[in-house]
Formats: sequence, C-alpha cells, structure tokens
Amino acid sequence: MKGRALRFPSGHGQSDHDRISSDLMKRNEAARYLRISRATLDRMKAGGNGPVWIRIGVKVLYRKRDLDDFIASQAQKERP
Repeated sequence: MKGRALRFPSGHGQSDHDRISSDLMKRNEAARYLRISRATLDRMKAGGNGPVWIRIGVKVLYRKRDLDDFIASQAQKERP
C-alpha cells in the first residue's frame, strides 16, 4: 500500500523502532493520505492550521495518528 503507513501489532517480529518508523509519513505520503496536494499541506503547515508535524534533521514527517486526529477535528455539523 503505497502512501500509507502500516502498523503491526506487537509480537510480529518488529522492533519498537520499526513500529515507530512505519507510522511516519513523508509530506507526499501525508498529502496523499489526506487527499490534498502537497502544496496545500505545505500552505497549511506554514499557516499553522494543518496537522501536527515532526522535524527530524531536514525532513518533515507526519504520524498517521496525528493525521487521523486532524481529519476528525475537521468534521463539521450542518447548521439547522
């Protein structure tokens, strides 16, 4: 599954480091996961209204759970 981080339950031969790494997405992967363009994701990040992100060295990464939380926070109720 390209563009999606896979999570493995404990005990499937993965170390903690591998489990954490598999939950991280690059900007292109995160944008694809959110079904928006990378440019839109970058604008949201610059404006401070996008999902939580992590900088490791020069890389900007996103955790799947933070993307899921961001999606949930965008839910809108219709006004009567």
